Amino acid sequence: MLESPKGQEGGVEIRRATKPDGMIAIFLIEDPAKSVDGDRAVRAYLDEWELTPKWEQDLPVDGQPRRVMYFGECYLRGHMEQIEKLVKQDAPADKAQPR
Repeated sequence: MLESPKGQEGGVEIRRATKPDGMIAIFLIEDPAKSVDGDRAVRAYLDEWELTPKWEQDLPVDGQPRRVMYFGECYLRGHMEQIEKLVKQDAPADKAQPR
């Protein structure tokens, strides 16, 4: 089960975990009951760049149902800055090229 910081009120949450092989896993966690503009902006950005999670499923996080997308860090390299911006600012997706 993934743990979530207390007080998370909707929106996408980004979590990172180091796997036993040293690779970094990125989890984008959504609360489907509290969808906000940032959720849609993150989804739109992923769709625009054709970024598909290794898996996506409903899992309990902090005892609450969440939609979890799992990505490898290497796959999202160059996109994390923009994804983090969308999560923090609830802003529309920027079409600027990733670094």
